Amino acid sequence: MKLIDISGNKYSRLTVLYKHDKPSKSGGSLWRCVCDCGNHVVVNSSNLKNGSTKSCGCLGKEWSKNLGSDKGFIKKRSKKITKHGHKTKTKKTREYETWLSMKSRCNNPKQKDYKNYGARGITVCPRWNLSFSAFLEDMGEKPKGQCIDRIDVNGNYEPKNCRWAPLSISSGEHRRDNIIIEHKGKRYESLASACRDVGIPLTRAHYRMRKGMPIEKVLSTERLSRWDQ
Repeated sequence: MKLIDISGNKYSRLTVLYKHDKPSKSGGSLWRCVCDCGNHVVVNSSNLKNGSTKSCGCLGKEWSKNLGSDKGFIKKRSKKITKHGHKTKTKKTREYETWLSMKSRCNNPKQKDYKNYGARGITVCPRWNLSFSAFLEDMGEKPKGQCIDRIDVNGNYEPKNCRWAPLSISSGEHRRDNIIIEHKGKRYESLASACRDVGIPLTRAHYRMRKGMPIEKVLSTERLSRWDQ
């Protein structure tokens, strides 16, 4: 797997200096960082990217020191962690689920889609990676039936490269594994565009392709089985 160089990136109080020589026991890579306070620390790349490690430890000490004595600090900290209303013990909103999935496929090597995202060098911008509120502020509410779509399929998840788009566009038009389809004398740049032209659901075509049907049957407007969606 190709190593993604994060040297020079800053995550909260930590600035990445260079890759550490020793491998991580838990997977991923280790990076030497310098904290804003001047201390050096070695951190796993995944902990940097998901925001679980924000400093050399000084941030936690500050919170502990001030929590019981500085009312202004308590108020500021409480305001920072106030729930945004998009997650409860039993339910997550569409926007919050999208944010979690986006970060997982870019930051978690164990996630099934990581090979198509994080392993290719696609990242979530620091502003979104560290804050759901920032993500929601930039993207707005997620329209029903749509998903997050990168305008440049090889670009990162960041405000200038993302939009909400119908699933047929995101999964059909901008996938990097699009195939050229020729059917009845016409040439299509993607399965989605072919489905729109002949008038069948994209989900039905995907089902038929998984069954190994030839393209003539994949794009047939007739119901070939009771399992056709």
